[in-house]
Amino acid sequence: MPSYRRDKEEIGKILKKGALNELLKFRPRILFNYLLPYLYSDSLELKWAAIKGIGLIASKISENDMEYLRILMRRFMWNLNDESGGIGWGSPEAMGEIMASVDTIREEFTNILISYLMEDGNYLEEERLRQGVIWAIGRIAKIDPSAVKDASIYILKEMEGSNDLLTKALCIWVCGLLSIKRACKKIREMEDSNQTVEIFDDRLRVTTIADLCKEAAERIGC
Repeated sequence: MPSYRRDKEEIGKILKKGALNELLKFRPRILFNYLLPYLYSDSLELKWAAIKGIGLIASKISENDMEYLRILMRRFMWNLNDESGGIGWGSPEAMGEIMASVDTIREEFTNILISYLMEDGNYLEEERLRQGVIWAIGRIAKIDPSAVKDASIYILKEMEGSNDLLTKALCIWVCGLLSIKRACKKIREMEDSNQTVEIFDDRLRVTTIADLCKEAAERIGC
């Protein structure tokens, strides 16, 4: 069996069983090329395992090749550009995972990430992509909330303007992580909702809007 096919199959098995440290035996640059297609996977387990793997490898690469990470970030940015001819599914999440893993990349690219929610910035018309941006902001907020505090106003706009359950759920989650006081009224309006949603917060988690509201309210002090 050719080495490319053999490596591809082995990486798929590693992602399925979640043993991400085993990815470190592969050459980092080559590994990224294997992981990127999983961002489009219909399997949420594989998609999120790949995203976590990208963060793990990014941290390793940052030790001696920051420029390659900048190139990779610009690749994700291109995927989100209308001129790319495609739709960058998973790109915001991968960007967020890298930014959470590598301080320098976080400092350099946070404003760009937030701009994807700004109507006078690089606003993404596709709501599914904006959900990825919201998740990425939350991922960074868990590591360094001060880095994404300027996103607060745009998170509130998304929460108030969307009818999509996942968007609302992600916004509630981020409001809690950023302790956005202005979100309290909206959170109280939704705190009795037993609608269920699946989000990734270190693991795939099925929860209710009510539980997310309770957690956010406790963090904020509503």
